[in-house]
Amino acid sequence: MRKFASIAFTGLTLLLTACSGGNTEGLKPGEYQILGLAQKAPDGDVVTIYDEFDNPIMKTQIKGEAFEFRGFVDTIILRRIGTPTIETACMLFLEPGITRVDLSSGSATGTPFNNEVEILTDSLTAIVNAKGDYEAYIRRAWLASYHKHKNDALGAYLFPYVANAITLDDLQEELQTAPANLRESSMIKQILRRKRLKAEADSIAQAEIDLMKQK
Repeated sequence: MRKFASIAFTGLTLLLTACSGGNTEGLKPGEYQILGLAQKAPDGDVVTIYDEFDNPIMKTQIKGEAFEFRGFVDTIILRRIGTPTIETACMLFLEPGITRVDLSSGSATGTPFNNEVEILTDSLTAIVNAKGDYEAYIRRAWLASYHKHKNDALGAYLFPYVANAITLDDLQEELQTAPANLRESSMIKQILRRKRLKAEADSIAQAEIDLMKQK
C-alpha cells in the first residue's frame, strides 16, 4: 500500500475528491487496462484474476517483471489478482481507466474506486502504526465512504469492515436502509449474530455485577 501519513478526515475528503477522475487516455468507453508490476517474479509466471467465488477468469504471463490485462466492463466489479510466486494477493476493482497494480505491496491505484480504497487503507495503517483508535476511524471515514457508495461495488466491499467496527444498535440501523444483497450477506449475518451474542453476554455479566453489589 502507498504511504499516506495524513489521517485528518477533512484532508481525506479533499484528497478523495481530487482522486475522483480516472485516467482513460487512449482507451475506449468502458475499457480498462491493468498495468502490473511483479518484482522478482520470473518470466512466464502466470498472473490470474479471480471472481468472487475464487474461479480464474483471466490469465496472462509476466515478462520483465511486468504484466498487462485489457478488457471492457459495464459494471464496476471487485476482483482478486495474484500469482503463485508472490504471496501477496491484491484486491482491485475492474473499472474503466488505467489501474496500476503492484503485487509485492498489494496496491491498486489510478482509477476512482481503487484510489479511494488505497487512501482509506493507507490512512488506517498509519493509525494502527501510531497505535491510534482505528475502530473510531472506520466508524467515521469508512462509514462516510460507505454511505457515498451504498449502492455500488465499493459500498459492498467497505460494509463488512464498517459492520465490525460499529455498535450493534448502529449496525441494525444501517441494515434497515442497506441494499438487499448486504442484508442477506452471510458474512453480515455472522457479524450481526456475534454482536448480539456479545450484547447478551455483557448484559448477563452486568446483571451479576449488580446483584453482587446488592449483597
